[in-house]
Amino acid sequence: MNKTFQHFIAVSEHKNLSAASEALHITQPALSRSIKNLEKEFGVPLFERLPRGVILTHYGEILLERVLRMETEYLFAMKEIKAVKKGSEVKIRIGADNLWAEHYLKNILDDFYDLFPTAEVTVKAGPVDTLIPNLLEGKLDIIFGNVDYPLKSKDFRLIREKLIDVNFRVIARDQHPLHKIEKISTNNLSEYKWVIYQQSDSYVWHINELFYNKKINPAKVSLHTAFLAQAVDHMKKYDALMYMPEKLLGSMALNNISVLENISSIYSFNSGVWYLDRMMQLHGPRTLLALTKKYFN
Repeated sequence: MNKTFQHFIAVSEHKNLSAASEALHITQPALSRSIKNLEKEFGVPLFERLPRGVILTHYGEILLERVLRMETEYLFAMKEIKAVKKGSEVKIRIGADNLWAEHYLKNILDDFYDLFPTAEVTVKAGPVDTLIPNLLEGKLDIIFGNVDYPLKSKDFRLIREKLIDVNFRVIARDQHPLHKIEKISTNNLSEYKWVIYQQSDSYVWHINELFYNKKINPAKVSLHTAFLAQAVDHMKKYDALMYMPEKLLGSMALNNISVLENISSIYSFNSGVWYLDRMMQLHGPRTLLALTKKYFN
């Protein structure tokens, strides 16, 4: 990409010429000249100078939106050229939350490998909020996860499609005292320790929102882990509670852990796919998206 536009993006992100020049490894006077030349070229001020930094003007916001599109197109052009040079080789990089990675993707990828036996697939696990920056930077081709995640204004390039409803249920070991209670209240839940099984701190807030609404103190989280075996072991030893998507509950029976039937779903969201429209022009991502939608039809 044009260096002047790289300078412009850096200043818009850092909102400070000094910080941007350090990130770019150029001098501040050189960066200042680059921005002034760009403003001269367009004939408008792109930044408003403030005592402690700069902010984009309305003209600058318009240019930033277009420049970010140019950056994305440049990355995609590089990918397409490399793909053409290598012939029919297919590589695809997927981002997925726990539910998709552990439940749905196996069957979808089996169908994908039937079409592309030599394909190289990489799956990066994590919640949507941590994966979206990688998608925007061209480091991922598609994301599977929560499509209710709020978009920022600069994420205008993203497309999301709902495919399923996800409901979370509270689980405990089969001998847990709460299994004997006829009607479980939020107060009952607050009396026990909790295990948070996800890669994101945001999952703690799903429990705490439930408690806050009932004016109950925050949950007593004793373990936060992305490893299911560790979570299960902790639940058994300390009578801790955990919540997870209904679709992942099948394996829990083998561990003598089951749903607390006397309390309904405590959290739900819409789940599906995130992608960039430009990426769907590539054969691999386009085929994977089509197979995914077919799976849920």
